[in-house]
Amino acid sequence: MQDHRWKTNFLLSLQELSSIEKQYIAWIEKKETLDSPSEIVCQIFDDSGVTEKLKDQSTQIFSKKIDEELLKLSQMIDNICIEIQPDILLKSKKWIDISRKANNILKLILDESLD
Repeated sequence: MQDHRWKTNFLLSLQELSSIEKQYIAWIEKKETLDSPSEIVCQIFDDSGVTEKLKDQSTQIFSKKIDEELLKLSQMIDNICIEIQPDILLKSKKWIDISRKANNILKLILDESLD
């Protein structure tokens, strides 16, 4: 994660995960293009290298609080099947909670970057 391109892609994917409205427009109404739920999650945790960094507790990705929230988000995602029909997924409490958590993390990251 030495170059900052990973962070841009990570933030864009986190933003996609945080917006139920954008997901609905893309996955249900088919008016916009958005990656599938599993692809968004993969971009956030795997493609960015965040999963490996979270496992290595000697390395901090953002702040301690943000890293802890990312770990919670990862655990929330592990407890839901995202390979279901989008209309069912978007109505599920677990997915709504995941989107809210992603939104909160995004705000924390943006607030931290302004300090």
